[in-house]
Amino acid sequence: MPIRRSLTDLSVLADAVVSVVRVADPSSDIAVETRGDPTFHCDFELTRRVVENLVSNAVKVTRVGGRVRVVISGSRERAFISVTDEGPTIPMDQRAHVFEPYRGDRLWNAAGDEASGLSLAFCRLAVEAQGGTIRIENGTPRGNVFVVELLRSQR
Repeated sequence: MPIRRSLTDLSVLADAVVSVVRVADPSSDIAVETRGDPTFHCDFELTRRVVENLVSNAVKVTRVGGRVRVVISGSRERAFISVTDEGPTIPMDQRAHVFEPYRGDRLWNAAGDEASGLSLAFCRLAVEAQGGTIRIENGTPRGNVFVVELLRSQR
């Protein structure tokens, strides 16, 4: 798949994704925060789908009344997209595997539904195709933070 980079304001992209997710689930408490330069050369459509998958997954695993937070941050060298949920913390030994398609030991969402097993695999492929990385960190005080890191020099 060819990568079509264009100058994109990641905070505008994140706000648009959150608006769409809110239509599907109006009770969701989702906040977008921007720190630093949010403009970045990326494939808009791939990046939008990554953010949409991460936010949708975060809403699914976060309990009713919980909060999902999207933080867009940038420095001279990198751009970051972080999505924080308040779901069950993914154990360290399972973190590398959540990005594999069709994992048999997938986690269940807050409603007890199992996902298709493809959204996080897609996220990893789309981010890596743009020269970036995706990882999971512990949320504070609970939950998970999915962090997408993109290098600005990849143009």
